[in-house]
Amino acid sequence: MSDVGSAIYHTAVAMGVAGSVFTSVANMVPGPRLDDFFEVQSVQVERVGNTALFTVDRIIHAPIEMGFVVRVMEKTDQGLVQTCKASSPPFKYTPKAAPIVSKDLAWWTDGQCVTLPPGPVEIITTWTPVNAALGALTNVAEVDG
Repeated sequence: MSDVGSAIYHTAVAMGVAGSVFTSVANMVPGPRLDDFFEVQSVQVERVGNTALFTVDRIIHAPIEMGFVVRVMEKTDQGLVQTCKASSPPFKYTPKAAPIVSKDLAWWTDGQCVTLPPGPVEIITTWTPVNAALGALTNVAEVDG
């Protein structure tokens, strides 16, 4: 092999090794997760007449764009039956957001679900970031009848 051919060969091998090392290191470093931006510690829901009041303990560590889906599920003898579904386009959650204390169902669902059916229900809330790689977060709140 000529000196030029040998140099090209060794350069190509070195680049391959460097690329392999970079890929290996990149795979070892975990990417960001949703809880790096947004965590829900608890969702407390209390029935008040035909609606519910929400108090949410959440932490917004950094700005993040997310949409939500809320499903109100009536508990029946046949299982859960969806009575209302609310969703939103993505919007920005920021660390300066006010706490959620005693907000009603209409507020929680952006006016799309206003009343609860009689009896016990589950309110299932899923937050989905614009960056799908972060995963989604789902909370299920039980409400007495």
